[in-house]
Amino acid sequence: MYDAAKQLQPARRSLKTKIIVLVVAILVCVELAVLTWSVATYRYERLERQMTQDMLVADAIAIMRPFAPDGTNTSTPDEILNLMRSLRSAGLIVRSDNTEWRVGTIFERSEIDGVFDLDRPPGIATKIAQAFDLLLFGGGREIVLVQRSPVQVGSLVEVFTSDDELRAQTLRHALDMALVSLLVTLTLGWALVVTLDRWIVAPIIRISQEVMAFHANPEDESLDHPVSGRDDEIGGLERAVDEMRTEVRAALRQQTRLATLGAAVSRVNHDLRNMLSTAVLLSDTLERSQDPEVRRIAPRLIDSLERATRLCTDVLRFARDEKPRLVETDFALARLVEEVDDATPPPKESRVQLLVDVPDELVVHADRDQMFRALQNLLRNAYEALGDRADGRITIQAGRTEGHVWIDVADNGPGVSQGTLQWLFHPFRAKEKLGGSGLGLAIVREIMRGHGGEIELAETGPTGTTFRLRLPQRRQSAQRPAARETAL
Repeated sequence: MYDAAKQLQPARRSLKTKIIVLVVAILVCVELAVLTWSVATYRYERLERQMTQDMLVADAIAIMRPFAPDGTNTSTPDEILNLMRSLRSAGLIVRSDNTEWRVGTIFERSEIDGVFDLDRPPGIATKIAQAFDLLLFGGGREIVLVQRSPVQVGSLVEVFTSDDELRAQTLRHALDMALVSLLVTLTLGWALVVTLDRWIVAPIIRISQEVMAFHANPEDESLDHPVSGRDDEIGGLERAVDEMRTEVRAALRQQTRLATLGAAVSRVNHDLRNMLSTAVLLSDTLERSQDPEVRRIAPRLIDSLERATRLCTDVLRFARDEKPRLVETDFALARLVEEVDDATPPPKESRVQLLVDVPDELVVHADRDQMFRALQNLLRNAYEALGDRADGRITIQAGRTEGHVWIDVADNGPGVSQGTLQWLFHPFRAKEKLGGSGLGLAIVREIMRGHGGEIELAETGPTGTTFRLRLPQRRQSAQRPAARETAL
């Protein structure tokens, strides 16, 4: 027996664990991307802020600083000294078309580790690379910031500074953002996991457990969970599982009945065949009767008894799900239809008219007894569908097309109901008539498929119903009846 406990996944491979890992991985990737972008942007903004502040000081010094006619400095007032002390950088150079003056400490070109032109902002990838370079390898490096003055047209300002403070501030910002990102990831991840667990994971786990329990013991209904009524895919899955359970249990009950039927038929089959054999022996005396009518009916009576014996065997095979054994011969279809008509009288007080339009020369190659059963089942169904209608009419037509023979059995009854259409050819499911077993059409379909053919509902409605049998011709039929046909 199937063990549902063996199918329970370890915690590391469970759906819930995979959902948690997936959510955390996505959030971590998003937060890392945001953190990287934030650090890169913060570093560049700090450079721009420092450059703007030092450039304002440079512009103020340029306005206040007195120069000699030859361009040399004549004095250094206290206001200029105070402005120089407010510089955040070590020193700067202001260059114009014809002048150049310096403030503070100017690095040697050999000591400079990097030059950043703020008039040409780099792309985001370059900003990120420079930010990581600063955090990993920065500190104690001499850099130069270059930008044109917005106040003094044509002036170029070069700021000489160290990246120590910039690295410390950027690192502090990175740590703060990492802490915020961690809190956001934990909070958002917890909310997402709880939501997904409640609305997706838990229902799927429950449905999975129900399916495994149903697989282990289909008849136990104690673990069935009522459908939640959700209108999404989970709700559709619940309804599908519930319908599957109902259909499988019905099929199991049907199989149980079939097994019981098979056991019962196997017990009575021997005795019934003995009874029928005795009836056949007794019927042989009728063939010696001097009454012409008795002598005419006796062969058909014996044939009906033999057919009843074979029917017992076929019912047993159906209960055991065995395919019918076919004994194919050539026979005239019109003669077979005549025998079916003789052996299938209409119900008492029925005024149904039977019309047969089958060519006498139409010879088919099939199992005669099986085709007799198929046509008899269809004819009985048609009689029962028409009841005692005064204008009831049944038509049997046949013809040959390339590759197969078709046989139509039509009536002008009320048609097949919509509720029966989907179960029309399923045993014990289609029960249009009161007291019917629902086996007739299922047997016909089994017979036709055994021949490599098919039965189909060609037409149904208020004006009547038509069933069509398609019988493939495996070889060219002879244009003479079989030996058995001649004997009759």
